Amino acid sequence: ALRRIVQEAKKHDVSFLIGFELEVVFMTSDIVHGTHVYGKNPISHGHAWSNASALRNPEIMEIIEEIVVKLERSQINLEQFHPESAPGQYEFVTGCMPPLEAVDALLATQDIIYSVAEKHSFKATFVPKPYPMACGTGAHVHMSITPDHEHPSFFAGILKHLPAITAFTYANSSSYDRLQDSVWSGGRFVAWGMQNRETPLRKVDGSHWELKCMDGLANKYLALAAILGAGLQGIFDKQPMTHKDCSVDPALLDTEGRNKLGIVEQLPRSLPEALQRLDKDRVLRAIIGEDLVNAY
Repeated sequence: ALRRIVQEAKKHDVSFLIGFELEVVFMTSDIVHGTHVYGKNPISHGHAWSNASALRNPEIMEIIEEIVVKLERSQINLEQFHPESAPGQYEFVTGCMPPLEAVDALLATQDIIYSVAEKHSFKATFVPKPYPMACGTGAHVHMSITPDHEHPSFFAGILKHLPAITAFTYANSSSYDRLQDSVWSGGRFVAWGMQNRETPLRKVDGSHWELKCMDGLANKYLALAAILGAGLQGIFDKQPMTHKDCSVDPALLDTEGRNKLGIVEQLPRSLPEALQRLDKDRVLRAIIGEDLVNAY
């Protein structure tokens, strides 16, 4: 499905570059009464976003350094890694690539992280909300489109179908534990904003945008097929961008304030609701393929 959509885009001289911010939580592994128990002890002290003290634990740094070496040997471009906000949470940022290659590289990255953590008797998890009171774990998608002038209709198409796309990007019941307002996860409202991390779609610069409403449990091929397919349909339909730039947290606005910005929809709050939205979105179903959607 993803290959077909990319090829269709090429027929119209449209191409994409994709990169990912992949968040992961490393947990200790203990055996209690013969059963593995994960996350019993924190594995780093002074842990916070980009905090250097979170890199002082020799055990975790041995894991991270081995991951970096294996990624380099696999010719996967790792632009950056750093601690994130939740206990034991780190982020690995991959370089931009064409869509299929980008997903291939992301899955290889996940496998390398899993295997290295296991080797050192740690548990690596991409569960979206491993700790109820801490930040969640996502797999943010960075996208850019060529030609640049097509990007308003492209991202308008994504916003139009975003509630149905959520069935692919938030593909597990636990995904919806992370779907909260005011915690930099993208929030609940269908909206976009320039450098706004409280909207699911963030404009970074020019035709470079970030989709925040995806996590590590999604099937990235299907998710990206839905995202790019909806955007490409937006180009074909010359979809107008009716959502205005939201510069604040949409959850802090009243209904009138959101209406003025064109923010009139929320993302599904559960997997059954997301699947219902997908079932009703005949256009997106046709883009992905009816047989594939039914099987999913």
